[in-house]
Amino acid sequence: MEGSSSKEKRKDQKSSQDHVVRASKKMWLYRENETLCDVILIAGEDKQRISAHRVVLSAASDYFEAMFTGDFRESREEEVILNEIPGDDLRRLVKFCYTGELELSEESSVESVKTLMSSANLLQLKSVVRDCGAFLKRYLHSSNCLGIAVFADQHSCDALLEAARKYANQHFLEVCKKQEFLQISAVQLGKLLASDDLNVPSEEDVFRALLAWFQHASKERKVYIPDLLVLIRLHHLSPEFIVDQVKPLCESRNCLDLVTKAFEWKLIPERRDLMPNQKSRRSGKGKLLAVIRDNSRSRYVLRSYCPETKQWTLETEFMIGRNNCSTVLANNNIIFIGGYEGGASKKVDSFDIKTKTLKSLSPMNYYRRFCCAAVLDGFLYVFGGEDSKNKSLNNTVERLDLSSGIWNMETPMQTKRSEAGVAAFEGRLFVIGGLAEKNQCLNSVERYDPQTKEWSFRASMEKRRSFLGVTATRDYIYAFGGYDHENRALSCVERYDPRANLWTIVASLNISDWIRSVLVGEKILCATMPSGKVVQFDPENNTSSEFPKLDIPSGHSFNNLFYNTDN
Repeated sequence: MEGSSSKEKRKDQKSSQDHVVRASKKMWLYRENETLCDVILIAGEDKQRISAHRVVLSAASDYFEAMFTGDFRESREEEVILNEIPGDDLRRLVKFCYTGELELSEESSVESVKTLMSSANLLQLKSVVRDCGAFLKRYLHSSNCLGIAVFADQHSCDALLEAARKYANQHFLEVCKKQEFLQISAVQLGKLLASDDLNVPSEEDVFRALLAWFQHASKERKVYIPDLLVLIRLHHLSPEFIVDQVKPLCESRNCLDLVTKAFEWKLIPERRDLMPNQKSRRSGKGKLLAVIRDNSRSRYVLRSYCPETKQWTLETEFMIGRNNCSTVLANNNIIFIGGYEGGASKKVDSFDIKTKTLKSLSPMNYYRRFCCAAVLDGFLYVFGGEDSKNKSLNNTVERLDLSSGIWNMETPMQTKRSEAGVAAFEGRLFVIGGLAEKNQCLNSVERYDPQTKEWSFRASMEKRRSFLGVTATRDYIYAFGGYDHENRALSCVERYDPRANLWTIVASLNISDWIRSVLVGEKILCATMPSGKVVQFDPENNTSSEFPKLDIPSGHSFNNLFYNTDN
């Protein structure tokens, strides 16, 4: 009996739901045919006229309910003017009141969705505000996150505000180079500078961002410097930097007092409690990770480094049946690109470091192994590589939108190359060295501008290199190790100055091989493949020192190093 009663109950519920759907469609048909409508809504800007039923609008919106059931003039008038809502938005929101459907597609622009969200907020359509906020979260970018944060704050969209602030903190070095950053208010800049979660290699980057903002409108902004400079952790800056860079900005007694306290903090440890903002930024909270391939079991091993014990420990293991994968770090995920599994592969997989889960992403358009890849402004770029089926190289470039999962082809490189290095620097991508056809080792460098979609050759390296490590700092790009055109392992380090367009050999490492490198704070770690020997390179004085070795077991090979601050 209970089973029969349960089935009847479910049948009744389904019947009720069908009734609601039919009634909703019928009411919308009445509105479309302007049947039984008892009010005309008039958009303020373009005067679009939209017929509707008061009872439907009131049931969907607290705003309309108060308007039509309260003692307001609009409750008695046949026409109601809504001055602050554009006609297209009003039409879409009226349709939502009837059908519960909201059309937000990939083609919708961020600005149009912001306008729609503002209109929905005015009409108190909370679910529309929530859906618009979710859409904008997917399209956060270094060039719009600060504006979206202000917009979210104005519209009390806490989830979007938190996401925009988190994005700005995580991508601060990219954000502070955009035009939007130079135009923010002193209050908004203060909130950024006060955050412990800024993801920056050093406090110098934070000060340089403040300086750039100040210089954009120095006369008007001079008055804000004392309140903003106190948010810089001056005691983390070198004495030379404070004297040469910070002090010239200090015109007030308060600013000079901050400089004095910074020197006292360095010289007199017992007075350190008097210094504000002693916490380190988020950059000091990252985790150094090594990706290792277990060749005998078709799996990858992830190890992390503990600074306290100075040891590498096992994080996790996961199965990916390909070797020769290119790997990048993006948004707390290690992405495995292409590789070899009986032939070059189009496959792309993403391993979530936090949840320790693996998922497949959309495949590339081309088969690739020994390609190089980089992440810039929310996109994954993949360059060249080898198609092992016919042993041919290619110069193709494709880009994955990490938010939508869609691949698009970009302008090809001017040179076919594999086993190259790549670095993102000031919004552009530098593809460096590698192997050309017939195993000819390259020293050439190409620069790609994602905005203009154009490639240009830059100065060539002093040495021909393939399988090299490449890392960008704030001012330079470094090339480490690799193999030359005679297949000799290199130990020398070259530095590229993008402003002078000049490469210079600056040092020699005590390792030489296929190298991967990563920036950790103000130092660069370099590790050899496949042995996993690690050294630490100091760009300030061009010296290297030993670092705890990975101790890779037999049958394993080192793949890459990452410094993950998104944890």
